[in-house]
Amino acid sequence: MNRLRSGIAALSLFALGQPQLAAAQACVSEAELASLFIYSMPSALESARNTCNGILQPDGFLATGTPRMINQYAALQAEAWPEAKRALLLFADASGPTGSRAEMRNLNTTEVLRSLPDDVARPLADAMVMQKVAEEIRPENCQNIERVARAIAPIAPRDAAALVATIMSMVGINEPQVCGAPQ
Repeated sequence: MNRLRSGIAALSLFALGQPQLAAAQACVSEAELASLFIYSMPSALESARNTCNGILQPDGFLATGTPRMINQYAALQAEAWPEAKRALLLFADASGPTGSRAEMRNLNTTEVLRSLPDDVARPLADAMVMQKVAEEIRPENCQNIERVARAIAPIAPRDAAALVATIMSMVGINEPQVCGAPQ
């Protein structure tokens, strides 16, 4: 179960880091998690592919199978963006150290993202996802990431996103908490 959870996180929300939740933080819905998964998959897959290049086989799934998968998810990004943006902001609000200049920078980043028009905020969000994925991937995780991507590839993007959001709700995402998730 840990490997599955790690792989899913690597392909979806690990791009958002390990946020720390304030007590009054709003919850994120499974629909918002699913939208965030759909929205972030193209950037996360591209970043994983780049980061794992040279570690995995050149004819493996990340090298050969992800372009089609990236296109499938990219086709749904505009539709997923409104809910994905709310989820991204909830995670950004919950992330970072507290009580320091870093908190002020985090608040400013969140407020800037919140205030930007979508045509400017989306490329910024894409870059944030790619950077965070690249930072979080360790070489020893590349095989598991490839296995999870290969397993998810045949599943329709909306169905894969709903599955991942349900699993995340069941395993206990607490930062921010999933609305209505079993405790």
